[in-house]
Amino acid sequence: MSQRLKPFTSVTFSKCSDVEKAKQHLREYKATGGDESLTREYILNPFIYEPLMKFVPKTLAPNVITLGGFMCLLISGICSFITCPTFTEPVPSWVFLINGIALFWYQTLDNMDGKQARNTGTSSPLGELFDHGVDALATTICAISFLCTCGQGASITSYAICLIGYVPFIFATMEEYYIGGLYLGKINGPIEGVLGFITIQFVGFLFGYEFFHKPMLGPIPFWVLFTVPTFCAAMYSSAENVMNIIKKIKSNKKALEENKVSEAEKSSPCFETDVVKAFLPVIPFGILIGSYFVISMVDPTVKSHPFAFLISMGFGFGYLASNLTLSFLLKKPLATSSYMCILPAVYLVNTLLGSIIPGHICLFACLIVSAAIYVNYVLSIIDDICNALGINMFSISKKKQ
Repeated sequence: MSQRLKPFTSVTFSKCSDVEKAKQHLREYKATGGDESLTREYILNPFIYEPLMKFVPKTLAPNVITLGGFMCLLISGICSFITCPTFTEPVPSWVFLINGIALFWYQTLDNMDGKQARNTGTSSPLGELFDHGVDALATTICAISFLCTCGQGASITSYAICLIGYVPFIFATMEEYYIGGLYLGKINGPIEGVLGFITIQFVGFLFGYEFFHKPMLGPIPFWVLFTVPTFCAAMYSSAENVMNIIKKIKSNKKALEENKVSEAEKSSPCFETDVVKAFLPVIPFGILIGSYFVISMVDPTVKSHPFAFLISMGFGFGYLASNLTLSFLLKKPLATSSYMCILPAVYLVNTLLGSIIPGHICLFACLIVSAAIYVNYVLSIIDDICNALGINMFSISKKKQ
């Protein structure tokens, strides 16, 4: 077993009433869900993903491919930060090009890692968690690349753009928990949504930053014409997820009344018959995102350091979203509270009290502590699941090769 970085404290099996049973769920893991995207089925798969898979050696671990996708996201985020630190600076054409290429390769590698896992017989709960964790961080970084295009600074508009990725991700992952798999529709965020952001970057490269701010429909600039329907589509997708969850809960309740539920199903935390209780896990997200929203409106520090602000919120969101997936894999109850929410709540109270602690100190403290909690969480998951399953994170065992 290869050496791994150890977490400061282990959190993977916290709130599991039976740790051994949770580990057994990990050992019994089977990949579920599906992607019905028409673009993926008829264009990306036959012309990009499958041809590229021919060059991927069977000895390459799927998580290495996922890590490659994450590195592409980092490149995009760093380029955006260097050239557009307050989301108001005109973006150079070369940044649009790099962002477009980086996001394209992130999406491509994000789809290839699952194929590699199936080809090598190494599908694992750790792989699913790593993949979903990177996707959760991608929602913030994709939003950042687009915020640089919009040039609206730290505003309500910029905040709403972040919700385009956050809200669907929350409810799609909750649907996975209650229904038993992540099922993406014919038009979905990970494929068509990301392609939309990629297209925007290449349009910026070809026509320049000014193109997005020219009136296209009366006085309405192009970036607004893209944002509004994208936001509406994201909210519609979320509403579909919510309705699917409610439908499943009603089905569970009916089956329970008709005595068609086994004791094993009934004892699972994923089996829910109360609609209100089912959506209580949204509370931590509401506190986190709501606190950051109010802070962005009342703390002038945010306008000077919007990157630090969004990355801090991104770490918090990534932590909460990954915890939904972890709960599904361990079959443990979804959390209705989280200490990750304490940070922005304290920051908010401090701001409302007139910034007893200077805003920039609060902001960067929030960023550093959020990052530390998130990194510890990731290291804990890697260490605990690798130990439980006897696998390595970034290599394939000799037996599988």
